[in-house]
Amino acid sequence: MVAPRKGAFAEESAEVEVLFANMEKMKTLTKKIQASKNRLETSGKTVQEAIRPVYGSTQKLQTTNRSMHRQHRPFPCTG
Repeated sequence: MVAPRKGAFAEESAEVEVLFANMEKMKTLTKKIQASKNRLETSGKTVQEAIRPVYGSTQKLQTTNRSMHRQHRPFPCTG
């Protein structure tokens, strides 16, 4: 009866090794995902900083445009 125990132990040991290997792969993937996330956040901040002046100018132009349209409305037709 000793042989079946050794076989079962060997099988369980192999499963544990596979689980540990999978755990290491998960750790590696987690690090890669975190690095990608950090790069994306940095890129997003760079884009945001680059766009901020353009967005501000656009807002000012839209406000000016609305103001001009209010001041220069054609008189209503009284026909």
